Amino acid sequence: MQKGNSTTTNINSGKVIGKDGALTMFADDKATVNLGTTSSAPELESHGVGSLLFYNYTKSSSGVYTADGIFKLINPNVKATLTTGATAFLLLKILHQLQQE
Repeated sequence: MQKGNSTTTNINSGKVIGKDGALTMFADDKATVNLGTTSSAPELESHGVGSLLFYNYTKSSSGVYTADGIFKLINPNVKATLTTGATAFLLLKILHQLQQE
């Protein structure tokens, strides 16, 4: 959805849907995605196994992942719906630790 050094995208209203293994919201390399305004809020949906609602990692040239993309909930009424095995967030450090156990 958003890629680029310190860029900003505003999603003020409407519906954003990802399904069938899709990545719904993407921000990396210090990009910011503002969700909603003081008077409106978008609806976010992610459907299906392998679908991911938010992803905010940047991979460096040495292969290190850094969570540096930013999602800001401007309106507290932003609604997110996950169905049929979709995931909201990917936490790489926790995933890496679980794989080592």
